[in-house]
Amino acid sequence: FGPEHQDVAASLTNLANTQQMLGHHDRARALYERALAIYERRFGPSHPDVAMALSNLAGVHEEFEDNRRAQTLYERALQIREAALGPAHPDTAWARLSLARTHSNLGQLPVARALYAQGIRGLEDALGPAHVELAFPLVELARLAQDAHDDAEVRVHCERAVQLLAADAGAPELLAEARYLLAQALWRLPPGAGQDRARARVLVAQARTAVMGLPDQTVLRGELDALQAQMR
Repeated sequence: FGPEHQDVAASLTNLANTQQMLGHHDRARALYERALAIYERRFGPSHPDVAMALSNLAGVHEEFEDNRRAQTLYERALQIREAALGPAHPDTAWARLSLARTHSNLGQLPVARALYAQGIRGLEDALGPAHVELAFPLVELARLAQDAHDDAEVRVHCERAVQLLAADAGAPELLAEARYLLAQALWRLPPGAGQDRARARVLVAQARTAVMGLPDQTVLRGELDALQAQMR
C-alpha cells in the first residue's frame, strides 16, 4: 500500500510510542513527525487522525519541557476536534484538558483553571458526572486552586475526586494525592467555614498507608509525613 498509507502512519505511531516509553524522546519525536506528515497528506489538515498525531507530538514536546511548542500543537488539535467531533465529544474535552496543562506549566494559571473547568464540564456532558475519568482533571484543578490559596475550591474538587476514585480502586496513587490535598484544605480552612481537622488526620493516615506499598511515591510520602507532623 505504499509509504503514504495510513497504516504506515499507524505503525510509525506505535513505534514512536515504544521509543517514548523507553525514554528515547528524540527518536519518538521524529517518528511522530513522520506520522503527522502522512496523515496530513492523506486526509488533509483537519482530520481527527491529524489531531491525534498533533497530540502525540505535543506530548513529546512536553517531556522536553518545550511547553510553548506543545501548547501550539494542542491548540491546533483542539480546533480540529471541536470542528470534526463537536464540543460535547470526550476527545474534545481531553484536548482542552491537555491544552490546560500547558498553560499551567507556563504559569498561565487563570487560563489553565478556566480550561480545566471547561474540560471537566465537557467530560461530564459526554460521560456523566460519576465517571472515574473525571478524577484526574479534578485533582489537577485542585492543585491550581491550592496554588491560588483557595482551600474552599480545593475541598470541592477533591471531595469529588476522592469519592470517584474510592469507588473505582484503579488509581491508588491519585487517590492518595487527592486525600492529601483534601486533608490540607480541611486542616487550613477556618472554623465554621469547612475546617475538619479530625477528618484531615484520617485522610492523611489513609493516604500514608496507600503510598507505602506504591513505587515512585517518595515525594508524596515525604509531603504526607510533613503534614502528619504538623498535625500533632
